[in-house]
Amino acid sequence: FESMTEAYKILNDPDTKRVYEVQGMRGIKGKYKPKFEDPLKDPVNIEMAFKTGSLKIDFGFKEGQQKSTGNVHHNIKIPMIGFYTGFHMDVGIVRGEICPHCNGSGAAENAELLSCPDCKGTGKQSKTFTGYETTLVVNCKNCEGSGKLASEPCPRCKGKRTIDGKVTVTVNIEPGMLEGHAFTFKEHAEQIPGVTSGDVVLHIYSEEHPDFEREGHDLVTWQNISLMEALLGFQREIKHLDGRMIKIERNEVTKPGQSHEVLGMGMPIYQKPGEFGKLIIK
Repeated sequence: FESMTEAYKILNDPDTKRVYEVQGMRGIKGKYKPKFEDPLKDPVNIEMAFKTGSLKIDFGFKEGQQKSTGNVHHNIKIPMIGFYTGFHMDVGIVRGEICPHCNGSGAAENAELLSCPDCKGTGKQSKTFTGYETTLVVNCKNCEGSGKLASEPCPRCKGKRTIDGKVTVTVNIEPGMLEGHAFTFKEHAEQIPGVTSGDVVLHIYSEEHPDFEREGHDLVTWQNISLMEALLGFQREIKHLDGRMIKIERNEVTKPGQSHEVLGMGMPIYQKPGEFGKLIIK
């Protein structure tokens, strides 16, 4: 009963069904499940990423359309200044790649591809649940749905058909790009023989800044003032995101919670050179 329940859950869900159709239970159990670690989560990694311009993203198989490894989405955070001045980085995508020695067959050079004895070369098996009028057609576990077995495994991939590989892509963040901007790299996801690789989609966000928040094209910061300054006005300098000192002057009463706006001192407006949002001081 437990086996039937598990099978029903897998095949009744379109997402897990697609995983199962491509890689069987190995995919369901998470062997190819993407496992991301934020390369900029550690402050040391932030410093090294800016010094070397290199990030490492680890991921594995993720479901997509049938006979596709599916698209893989990942969020990357960079310091807010990167959205202000522009920034580029090389991202290393570690993935499984089709073995070049056997071209993904899993067989040694002179080996024969024999018909799988378990599924008779069909790549499929029927699974019947005793006591229930239910029969499921599933991928053969022995040959992983290929219908073939090598008489001698490939010495490079040990019969696994894929090897660990890496592809490097360049991400160019232009000044003023909005949070969540997506960079799509076609067919850069996990490689599996006979299956089209999905895309890798990187979404770029800014890290939390100690002094500023971004609201679209505007920069927001906070300042505490004394009662005398609130009543009589004040002058002070604020260190901008890019390190410049911005002079702020008010010659009128400032009410609690009131904002002071400085035009043209916010974030660059994407693809509009020379145009900037507001600096909002609260």
